[in-house]
Amino acid sequence: MDGILRNNINFKRAGYFILIAYALAWIPEFWYFSAGRTLHSGWFTMLAIGCMFAPAVAAIILQKTLVKEPLSEIGLHFTFNKWYIIAPLIAIVLVLFSVPASALLSETELTNGLPFIAEQLYKSSAIAPSDRDTALKSLEQLGSWLPVVIIGGGIIGALIAGPTLNAIPALGEELGWRGFLYKELKPLGF
Repeated sequence: MDGILRNNINFKRAGYFILIAYALAWIPEFWYFSAGRTLHSGWFTMLAIGCMFAPAVAAIILQKTLVKEPLSEIGLHFTFNKWYIIAPLIAIVLVLFSVPASALLSETELTNGLPFIAEQLYKSSAIAPSDRDTALKSLEQLGSWLPVVIIGGGIIGALIAGPTLNAIPALGEELGWRGFLYKELKPLGF
């Protein structure tokens, strides 16, 4: 067996994984910030999403070169699970109950969100200044339905983005940390 083994843990593999994963994430980030760029940029968002693949790349490299086992051993396979259906339903229930619960249990004031949205519209550079008043008037017409539209839109967006757009970079994290490193450190127990 290669590496230092204690309690059936291969610290060499675990160490290489951490080293490669962090290097793949931190080197581009160091370069980005040393060039004077900031967090408040679309480029940073793209960089952060790209860095989410670093653990997966490290896991695949080590799984193929050092471990020499199939990628299915670190979780790169698909089998249907009933939780794929149940989990989104639980999320919807939590969202629907969190708003009234926070209104009852804390010193919050429920509003239709229009003052906040108006402020964001006026700050936004995504909407032309000439279109901001029109957008605000359209929102005012929704009246008391505005929270329903906001919460409903958020739920629909999460249900669509979660298993599609968000799942792809999250797979990079899961494949590395939970697939590879967790498997290596599992003998340590919970």
